Amino acid sequence: MILNQDSEMNLRARLLVAALLTASLGVSSAAMVRADGSDTIAANASAAAKLSVGKEHVCTIADGDVYCWGNNSYGQIGQNASTVLTANFPAKVAGISSAIAVAAGSEHTCAVVTGGDVYCWGRGNYASGYATGGAQSTPIKLGGVSGATAITAGDAFTCALISGGRSEE
Repeated sequence: MILNQDSEMNLRARLLVAALLTASLGVSSAAMVRADGSDTIAANASAAAKLSVGKEHVCTIADGDVYCWGNNSYGQIGQNASTVLTANFPAKVAGISSAIAVAAGSEHTCAVVTGGDVYCWGRGNYASGYATGGAQSTPIKLGGVSGATAITAGDAFTCALISGGRSEE
């Protein structure tokens, strides 16, 4: 199935449809395509399982790379917030190449990479370790957090599950 930019469905609905088709309905793959026909990202069932929807942005993992799209007011999609305010199609987040988990919060995003380190970007006061308060489009490694195996984020928090069952907030 191909989801076209010219569709009347809003971005969030298109993302939900792609995730449902690939994960729940047994469709093997979906792709978001620009109006000129060029692919931006293809999703399969395993990629849909690594989809995280924030307040106004979405992120996914494909082959260890993190791709995000949506609102970028604070750099939460990993693009320069002074030049890219909204992205309608997935854009690769620079600096993350071996992600195993991603969490889109309200105005920030965090990812766990192979080895258990955690990187965050976006509005810094929503993830301890880089309290900038402003826009942060470049992922920053959080100090004092290692051995993470999973991560979640919400309106004003981020939590990581550390190997051995301990959690960090």
